[in-house]
Amino acid sequence: MRFLVDDELVLSLLKGLSGYVKGYSPARTKLRRETRVVAPITTVCQDPDGTSIPCEIINASMQGMSIAMSARPQIGTLVTLGRTQMRVVRHHDLGIAVQQLSASSGKAASRFAFSN
Repeated sequence: MRFLVDDELVLSLLKGLSGYVKGYSPARTKLRRETRVVAPITTVCQDPDGTSIPCEIINASMQGMSIAMSARPQIGTLVTLGRTQMRVVRHHDLGIAVQQLSASSGKAASRFAFSN
C-alpha cells in the first residue's frame, strides 16, 4: 500500500505533532457532528468509587458534554452525571469532556435528566 501526500500536508502534520509533543492543545475541528447547546447547569459528577464532585455543564450535545470541574478523572474513566453514565474522553482548561456510552437514538438527550 502506498500513500501519496504533498509537502503541504506533511508540513501540516508535522506542525500538529510538534504542537502536541510540546503540550499545546490540538487544533479544534471546524465541523462538529452534533450541535452543541450552551447549558450552564450546576450539578454533581460521581466517579467510579461513588465520590461526588461538584461541577458545571458548560455545553452539551446528543453525544457528550463539556464539564467545568476541579478534579480531572483519567481519560477512559466512567463517571455518572444524573442517571447517565459517561466516559471521560479528554481534559481541557476548565475540566473534562465526556461522551455518552450509548447515544443510539434521539431520546438520548432526555437521559441527561438530573435528579439532584
